[in-house]
Amino acid sequence: MNEILERQQILPLPTGYTARGGNIDDFKIAFDLLNIHSQHLNGRNDLNDPELIRLDWLNDGFNPETDLRLVFAADGSLVAFAECWMNSEPPVHPWIFGCVHPDHWGRGIGSHIVAWAEDHARLALEKCAPDLRVAPRSGAEAHNEKGVALFERLGWKHIRSFYRMVADLPAALESLVFPEGILVRPYNPEQNLRMCIARSWTLLKTTSVSSNSRLKKGWRNSNTISLTSPVMTPACGSSRWTGTKWLAFASAAPKTRRTLKPAG
Repeated sequence: MNEILERQQILPLPTGYTARGGNIDDFKIAFDLLNIHSQHLNGRNDLNDPELIRLDWLNDGFNPETDLRLVFAADGSLVAFAECWMNSEPPVHPWIFGCVHPDHWGRGIGSHIVAWAEDHARLALEKCAPDLRVAPRSGAEAHNEKGVALFERLGWKHIRSFYRMVADLPAALESLVFPEGILVRPYNPEQNLRMCIARSWTLLKTTSVSSNSRLKKGWRNSNTISLTSPVMTPACGSSRWTGTKWLAFASAAPKTRRTLKPAG
């Protein structure tokens, strides 16, 4: 987290490198760079489908032309990119995400894209009340020593850590058998969305959260976004029924990049 949201001096790129804003068609080269970066740090790919990035960039409140910056080497290859997300309401914590090709570390490119993102995050001030504290956030995996050192050098502070839990199953899970009269079927956004939200909202009103208007609005908006996201497909969720009465809804949407880059 950076607590100082002032005009940033964006350091010039080294000779031979150029930068520009993005467009939706850049998702494939961003996908390739993310996996190169992840292979170097973790020995595995970060994402398996470039379509996840394209769908990510189609989210309301994000414009690749203004909220994305790409850096290219002299041969035209992408060597770095940064995203600045200000689509929360209010955007008090703009989220900065990006990476640099390992072959181009130590040349000031990381400092360039972070400074650009910090400067761009100042636009969030226009969408926030004067008394609100606005502080951009980002993250780096704990073993990414160069990334952590970069943020520290630029004045960022470590505020929290997250841990990824992984369990290797010895065998495939057995199919669940539900009581007679209970039907499980795939989630259909066009048919089930309104009912799922309405039913969930009814349950929420019985909790203490219902007394806080800001929490209620945030919960309702986030629930709607997650269920209507282009990433959500019938394969991601299921609805449980008895007769014509809806009982439960469960979802398991594909992971997005922001959940794969915990602060460390």
